[in-house]
Amino acid sequence: MEKDLFSFLRKEFAAIGSPQEALWVFKELQKIDSTLAFKKAEEILIRRKKNEPLAYILGHWDFRELTLEVGSGVLIPRPETEELVGHVLDYLLKNSTKNFNIADFGAGSGAIGLSLLKEAPGNHQLHLVESSQDALPYLRKNLSAFPDNFKSRAKIFDQDWKFFSEGVDLIVSNPPYISDLEFESLEGGVKDFEPFQALVSPQDANQKYLEIFQKAEEVLRPGGAIFFEYGPAQEELWNKLVPGRYEWKTLKDQALKNRFLLAFDTSR
Repeated sequence: MEKDLFSFLRKEFAAIGSPQEALWVFKELQKIDSTLAFKKAEEILIRRKKNEPLAYILGHWDFRELTLEVGSGVLIPRPETEELVGHVLDYLLKNSTKNFNIADFGAGSGAIGLSLLKEAPGNHQLHLVESSQDALPYLRKNLSAFPDNFKSRAKIFDQDWKFFSEGVDLIVSNPPYISDLEFESLEGGVKDFEPFQALVSPQDANQKYLEIFQKAEEVLRPGGAIFFEYGPAQEELWNKLVPGRYEWKTLKDQALKNRFLLAFDTSR
């Protein structure tokens, strides 16, 4: 029966151009009775053939060492953002003699911040900032899955750019950076289902970066750092976008493309 189910899934998902998803769904359906599994598989395929992302259909998605609850209203975590977390972890390890106050701006499901909470050695304090009322329930659920000794080091702020009176040492963000024009060219599963406000920056694709730099004037401690994920539109603009008090460099993804920015505050 298991072999028949997998063969069925492999054939059906290959037909819609997503053959790799067959194994993911098969692993999910192995948990239930075989008769129900075929029925559930058909229900999943009906939704998937309408371009609904598999993550929303399943209600969860793997990201590094986490399984995060996701659904309509919260951005699905991407593999590139896993690489951003890796760069931040490298930075924390190089500065392992201190504990950081870390702010994750636009936390969404919590993919970045909660991965740092789980994987970074030490007792860093985490501020998860998310203004979307649709995304917040997922962020709260994903944080609630942690043991108490981890949860005690994390706070959720439900207003964008809320001021932290104690200041922060590190800001990390994957803000919306797609333009309206770029949005129109996205594949249907993204354009039709994922939250517009988590993808597209209002006014222009650089607005959120500028907002974070402005907020950093208030909250980032001297000598602090900022990590961004960014898109092709920002590649040639960092000289104009990054304030003069910062030294900065770009970091590459696994495809050897410049994908992340690390900016150091030099006003010690």
